[in-house]
Amino acid sequence: MKDKIGLDRARGELRAIAAESPERVDPRIGRGLAPRYVENGQPACLVAEVLAWLGWSIEQLKQLDREGPRDSGRSQGGVRLAKSRHKALRCIEPQGLTALAAVQDQQDRCGWWNWGHVVDWCLTCGA
Repeated sequence: MKDKIGLDRARGELRAIAAESPERVDPRIGRGLAPRYVENGQPACLVAEVLAWLGWSIEQLKQLDREGPRDSGRSQGGVRLAKSRHKALRCIEPQGLTALAAVQDQQDRCGWWNWGHVVDWCLTCGA
């Protein structure tokens, strides 16, 4: 069995990704679209990128999009990480999952913030 992903590792992955792409912004939110985990076969949001770095496949990320709310059969965006029932999330300890969910919430609220700013704000002020 693999070790669970705790708060320190979740924060470390967030910092590493933000350092690698500090100016990146979620492309869907920037276009006024509902957030998604996958767009054009690649992780679209910061949390999806973290999950991919942690070993999640694109198919698993797409499952989070399919788990999200729907209106008349059309997806309105992926499931909120904190509300997901995806079994792969069991490998993340509650504190690590809370940190990722806080980043997701902040990114979705302030979609114009780049990844460096979102991570900095969440890890120093918010989470």
